Amino acid sequence: MVLTKSKEKMLFEGFSIFMLIVLFFILVTTAVNTSAPFYMVLFGFAPTLLTIIIGLLIYEEIVLSRTIIWLTPFVLAALFLIFANGDRILRENLDIASLAAINILFSAIYLAIFFVLLTLLEKPVKEKIIKKTQQFVQQPIIKSSPLTIKEYISSIEDKSKALNFVIGRVYNKYHGGSKELREIISIKPDWYNEFSESMQNEEKPDKKRMLQILSNFENKLDLLEKTEKEVFGDKFILSLKNLERNKYGTEQILNVLMKNDKDPVESYYKGAKEFCAKLKEELQK
Repeated sequence: MVLTKSKEKMLFEGFSIFMLIVLFFILVTTAVNTSAPFYMVLFGFAPTLLTIIIGLLIYEEIVLSRTIIWLTPFVLAALFLIFANGDRILRENLDIASLAAINILFSAIYLAIFFVLLTLLEKPVKEKIIKKTQQFVQQPIIKSSPLTIKEYISSIEDKSKALNFVIGRVYNKYHGGSKELREIISIKPDWYNEFSESMQNEEKPDKKRMLQILSNFENKLDLLEKTEKEVFGDKFILSLKNLERNKYGTEQILNVLMKNDKDPVESYYKGAKEFCAKLKEELQK
């Protein structure tokens, strides 16, 4: 069963609250066994407490890379060491080095369980995407192909423009997108004009030039099959919001477009790819 986003959120919140309860039990037990003031014990486990709180915040739409999250326990432990060693009372009452190591261990266990759960939740979604992609490849979509080079170009232009509109809607400013981001995957309007220029002599079109232009189209379409992280990088991924997508950017761009737009994105994409292949075949004759 694939969990909805609200159920996933409830699961992670429940898991984090459970970890907080476990941590509280450890704090109380430690305070009782050592006769140390509770606030002192609480401070001693502050890095782990903060890590769990950050874990909750991650699921509250704060987009961070997994690398940063895994560094969090070490950063917090380092700050703990610096602060605790700088205070005489803390130095005298706490085994600072041991507590820092224990905090790193507890935080690592929490994060490990966190990401195992996340992976298990994402797996059914990935399998569904793979299945759809396989169906996509197996099912031909063009039953009657245009017969002339000009008609192929017109069809490619129509599908490409439709994809550009989708890209504009999905990666707009509201969703944290930018013109710079959209231009990475959008098909340039100038290429349509270049096709037209190459077709000025319809009886003897400049096929070599047209193949070069066609290669530009194919390269852009190929980018949609890659993940957001591969194409955009962390710089742009961190700013994206209000979209149904993998927050770490590991989801295929095409799938993000399909999930966040009402247009038949899959049909546009398959059509563009198919017409590009047909045109290339025609130009290479």
